[in-house]
Amino acid sequence: MNIWIDHTGLQAASRCMSRSARGLYDAKGLLNVATLLVFGSKIRLTSFEPQELVEISSTFVDALASLTGDDPTVEFHKTSRHEYAVACRKAAEFSASELPFRFRRNARELLGLPSASLPAGATFQPDRVRKIVETYDGSQLDDLSCSALEAKGDGAIEYMLASSNSLRAEVRRIIAEAKDWNEQDNWQIESFLRHGLNEALAHSNGAIYAPAISRAELIHSEVEFVMKRLEGELQSVARELNAELDEVPSIHALLLDRSKGDPKGILTEALELRGQARSLRHLLGRYVEALSDGRSSTRFDIAQSIREIGRELRYTLKVERAPTFLSAIDVSFVLGLPAVELSGSKLVEWLHHRLASRKLAVLTEAAKTVAFNQAYREQFAKLLEGSGYS
Repeated sequence: MNIWIDHTGLQAASRCMSRSARGLYDAKGLLNVATLLVFGSKIRLTSFEPQELVEISSTFVDALASLTGDDPTVEFHKTSRHEYAVACRKAAEFSASELPFRFRRNARELLGLPSASLPAGATFQPDRVRKIVETYDGSQLDDLSCSALEAKGDGAIEYMLASSNSLRAEVRRIIAEAKDWNEQDNWQIESFLRHGLNEALAHSNGAIYAPAISRAELIHSEVEFVMKRLEGELQSVARELNAELDEVPSIHALLLDRSKGDPKGILTEALELRGQARSLRHLLGRYVEALSDGRSSTRFDIAQSIREIGRELRYTLKVERAPTFLSAIDVSFVLGLPAVELSGSKLVEWLHHRLASRKLAVLTEAAKTVAFNQAYREQFAKLLEGSGYS
């Protein structure tokens, strides 16, 4: 699957690589990007951002390029101002229709998540939002829509608000109902709007948006749907191997175990696992692309398919008895003589297992690692230390 990411996640990974991580989210961000390297075909992000931001993200892209040579796995898409503006306008209208149903104040608290600090370098303040949606007249909005994108990505939220009557009306309603609108609320609504913008950019470039980990906690995407269910199957299988298992992210645990918590080692190991996951990557990509139809029935079908992956893992790890060729052969006696019959359905089941087991090498290793690796927390602590956070 072709994946579109935002600069937030890549900045977190870059800070880890340069030993300037700010906390847990940066370390998790590096692991999240590394997981996308394993399962994503190509990973792209927009170049239409302030130069300083692009340079920070380039630190990670360059570090990765030094490991992959002529095969760029993560690359910048040269986004024109026109393309970016069109995506902003589409995202503004879509967000206006979705905010009443999907936006909730204090969502992090309701979900049991820690409070998040404002993004580094954020210049868009709550009073500015209120001023635009409540007091700007037509000429001021026209001026803002002409000038906002001079700041490139930093002006995206202002441009979206200036260009959409329906979005301004919806944000004005939310602020009025809140009464005590604050920085956390502003951060949350900006995250929501930027999520919509990145989805629009991804769609125009034939990709699927995978949000940074802090946004993924609040707004679920197609990639998140597939990965969470795959993670759930891995956890279930690992728990059957070891009933005393603590719940930890399986792919993250595998990367930490193989790299021993070294930030650069995580990239190296992710690229090695990527080479082993080609067939699985194509399979998961088909699942993610199918989810774009938005149908609940499609989600059900894909959830069932991922359960089948879990069953194949159980076969491979001998948690359950796997189909064999002999199980497809039925022997009966006719007039005292043996008669051999081949069961078509059981033969298909055996062939399916043989083919599936070859695709699941990465997941098999992940399940075994999670089940019996007792050093996950120590390895994560070492990642934090190696990333410059203490």
